[in-house]
Amino acid sequence: MVDACNRFSKLDLDVAPTLFLEFHGSKSNIEAQGKTAEETCKSFECLEFIFTTDIDRRNDLWKARHNVWYAAHALRPGSKCYSTDVCVPISSLPGIIAFSRDELRRLQLLGLILGHVGDGNFHVVLVIDPKDLEEIKRVHEFSIILAREALRMNGTITGEHGIGLGKKQLLIDEFGLEGINTMKFIKKALDPLNILNPGKITIKMNIIRTRTTPISNIFRQLTPRYASSQTLVADLKQIVGNDNVSNTAAVLEQHSHDESYHAGHSPDVVAFAQSTDHVSRVVKYCAAKRIPIIPFGTGTGLEGGVTARQGGVTLNLSRMNKVLQVNPEDFDCTVQAGVTRNALNSYIRDTGLQFPIDP
Repeated sequence: MVDACNRFSKLDLDVAPTLFLEFHGSKSNIEAQGKTAEETCKSFECLEFIFTTDIDRRNDLWKARHNVWYAAHALRPGSKCYSTDVCVPISSLPGIIAFSRDELRRLQLLGLILGHVGDGNFHVVLVIDPKDLEEIKRVHEFSIILAREALRMNGTITGEHGIGLGKKQLLIDEFGLEGINTMKFIKKALDPLNILNPGKITIKMNIIRTRTTPISNIFRQLTPRYASSQTLVADLKQIVGNDNVSNTAAVLEQHSHDESYHAGHSPDVVAFAQSTDHVSRVVKYCAAKRIPIIPFGTGTGLEGGVTARQGGVTLNLSRMNKVLQVNPEDFDCTVQAGVTRNALNSYIRDTGLQFPIDP
């Protein structure tokens, strides 16, 4: 992993297991924490301990973590990456990482490992040839084996990756039928019409749209009131404005997938919300018509969460991009849904704070 990050981000970190630590508090408190951490690390014969309070230097160090996904792709031009993770009790973390490395070798897979050790959570980023069906089969085998080993260690099948689609088949292994039925009851209570990103985790109608399947066929069991994409476009333009609605082929394709390995499924229409009022009115409209709604940010997810498996309206939130409030003393802020990590970090730079990936 470190070697890949060095190559991609032009860093010179020692190619060895590497631990990143972030400290919070007053300047004197941070320096004291850093000194204690350095003494502890050196007692375990670490190769080097780098400590800084300089913002630019700190950001350089974080490049390794921030660019992991792209560094993995760069190892194998034309590749796709499949990310999986599990959580185990902290005491079991070394054992399951060793297990993972053995399984990667056995299955002849290229996998990079990183984790959030304080939570007992770690990821394996697998670099694969998307045209090699046999390799893809081995990747899925690895993911299942790793998840079941985590359960054996009293862990959980995911801390982040596989939610929604990738690990649906393993939910019964962890939660049992009673747990799954409880999830279904909660889903039904919150979304009785099954319009909020349908087709993920627990579903009533396991139907996938194709480009030749009319949306009216999909929802005939729910309502006959949805007429056509043209009607939908016209209605949404009345809600969010002409410039904030599109059903062009390019826009629909862009919103059909994220960066995961899951197959893409296009929505019927994309609406670009610019305010909370826009979101509220679009949701009310879709609820009245019983039309699926799929939220969309930047399309960089790894779980297939943005795929419109039953068509409907993709609600793009990227134009809601205002930072509303920053409270440096409390280490929190309030932002609109479309604010990106880079935009937020640029905004709070002068406070000495940052919002990292997976803090």
